[in-house]
Amino acid sequence: MEKNCETCVHFRRHYVKFGFRYNPVGSGHCVYPRLKLRRGNAPACRYYREKPGS
Repeated sequence: MEKNCETCVHFRRHYVKFGFRYNPVGSGHCVYPRLKLRRGNAPACRYYREKPGS
């Protein structure tokens, strides 16, 4: 499995509301150790922890 932000437990994806649905976008933010903007396909940092079930 590739180690990137999308597969990390600290990554929170951003969504955009379109009508009555929320659609995921390619970016999000990391919440550990501080808030940082990230793309889902960005390489993992030293704080990477794999999401359970990924």
